[in-house]
Amino acid sequence: MARNFIKTLVITTVFATGISVSSAKAANNELGEFLAATIFMFALAGALGGDDIVVDEPRHKAPVVTRPSQGHGNRKALPKSCLTTYRTQQGNVKTFGKSCLEKNFRFTHRLPTSCEQTLWTSKGIREGFEPSCLRRYGYRAR
Repeated sequence: MARNFIKTLVITTVFATGISVSSAKAANNELGEFLAATIFMFALAGALGGDDIVVDEPRHKAPVVTRPSQGHGNRKALPKSCLTTYRTQQGNVKTFGKSCLEKNFRFTHRLPTSCEQTLWTSKGIREGFEPSCLRRYGYRAR
């Protein structure tokens, strides 16, 4: 639809410009010859497939392939398997385990240091990142 509109607009513009210039300089006989030549040119362009003359658009577009995200390369999606709950003297505490993130998340070095936490459990000291703090920085579990 847009291709036909542009084609009509270009033809009309060329035609109107040709008439105004030729009528100022040409005699009546030359004007008729110009109009006949113009009509012949447009008829010839239409017969030869003039759609490609005015607008050059690709006829076939490559299909867009979407794949489900595996989380590879996503800097804000943390692996849900690293979210663990530890029992401390203050109660149960959820955290993203630091060693688990280092093994399963490529961008651990970019996590905010203000979200790091150290937990004292009955099984020893555990290091990790506080989930609610990471959420404020835009991180989420996938």
